[in-house]
Amino acid sequence: MVEMSSGGNFAKQGAEYKTKGDKIKTGSFFGNIFGSKEQRNDDAKELYLKAANCFKLAEDKYGAAEMYLKCADMEDNMAFKAGHLKEAGN
Repeated sequence: MVEMSSGGNFAKQGAEYKTKGDKIKTGSFFGNIFGSKEQRNDDAKELYLKAANCFKLAEDKYGAAEMYLKCADMEDNMAFKAGHLKEAGN
């Protein structure tokens, strides 16, 4: 749960989650050898969803839509993919 007092703080927190998600999605050398791509994608999706929620609270609809589109691109389940795309449109 994110507890911030103003939209600027939400946007900053959202950007931090996005950066962390990008790093996890890309992975590291040893992470790519020993870790599974599926687990990295799941972890990155979780951070992207947190970022999307922060961007929504900061009233940054474009930032939130970008995060939902990233989630949809990584999703295998069509029902979840549709949900992310629907959220991106809101």
